[in-house]
Amino acid sequence: MTDIDPERIVTQQDLVAQLAQLYKRQTSGLAKFCRSAGLSPTTVQRIVRGGHELPKAETIEAFVRACGEDPLKWINARDRIAVYNYQSPRRLPVRNCMRIFLGRGWWQGVGAVIGTLSLFVAIFQIMPKSNPRVAEGGAESKNLSITPRPRFANIGLSWGITNPLFVGSVADLPEAPYFDKEYSASHCVWWEDFLSTDKRIYALDPSIVARLIADSSDVVSIYKIDLRILNRTRLQEPFVFIRCEYGAGGWEGYEAVLDTVKRTTHVWGSGSDKSSRMPPATITLKDGGVEGVLAHIDSRRGYLYDGILIIFANINGKDQELHLGDVANPLRWAVPDMPKYEPVYDWHPDKRKWVKVKSEPPMGW
Repeated sequence: MTDIDPERIVTQQDLVAQLAQLYKRQTSGLAKFCRSAGLSPTTVQRIVRGGHELPKAETIEAFVRACGEDPLKWINARDRIAVYNYQSPRRLPVRNCMRIFLGRGWWQGVGAVIGTLSLFVAIFQIMPKSNPRVAEGGAESKNLSITPRPRFANIGLSWGITNPLFVGSVADLPEAPYFDKEYSASHCVWWEDFLSTDKRIYALDPSIVARLIADSSDVVSIYKIDLRILNRTRLQEPFVFIRCEYGAGGWEGYEAVLDTVKRTTHVWGSGSDKSSRMPPATITLKDGGVEGVLAHIDSRRGYLYDGILIIFANINGKDQELHLGDVANPLRWAVPDMPKYEPVYDWHPDKRKWVKVKSEPPMGW
């Protein structure tokens, strides 16, 4: 299905494909579109990428209106699918353990796990430790000393590549690393080194996770997020779309959109559909805990990019500049100027070759 016609929509896959085309046809950047629709960036990307859950009717209405179309036929198409889904048994793909535990994409899960482990390690480190000689009899209690509890405020950054673009032909694709077939619906985590080290692989719809970690006496703030573009080249054929993630994970936390064309950053509060420009808006964590920021990159279509993410933060009154990527190993992302990302290929672990795929891994994996 290539034409935009909501009356021809039959399946949820059709709905996703046509909404994606509708979105790519409008000319607003991601941040401006989200403000116009009153939707968060994650909601918009979940609509155009597809997920296991059907979008709500009011979400479809807001999305389609922001695209400049009458939403009635689209809502009717959505309702047809809802009836079909209710009447038909569905086979949900297997999810990896991080998604089961966290309900997120693997790269978001990695950031959450890192943040949580860091918190546990820090708590363990600040717990008072007993003097074994005192515990045995207390005779040397005069040697007991109390050391100040250290602070462990920090900001961790992670970059995950899911469903990337490969610059080259299908014949040029290298052999993919092994992954357990149990995780066929979400095996990007098995390919982390493969996807990040091959300089012919670029992230599509890239996102970055920042984790703020603070003790009860800490104050951690992000007051600016910037992206330094090192190189921009026109995307030319041949190139191949790769798929290793077949679900759409949720996100609970702050979101940001970095518009590299207008050089602006907008942020959304946790669970909010209203945005603020950064600066002057800031993201602050105090009174302890862990907070996440999911930063989306919105760049001009039709190009390949290399760049460095720069976070300007203040941790306990001290300004810090944090970098993700460098000149030797920059972040890489691609923004194709086309209505649909297809055909798409995934590695078949039994046949040991790249095969075309759609919304689910081939049967029998």
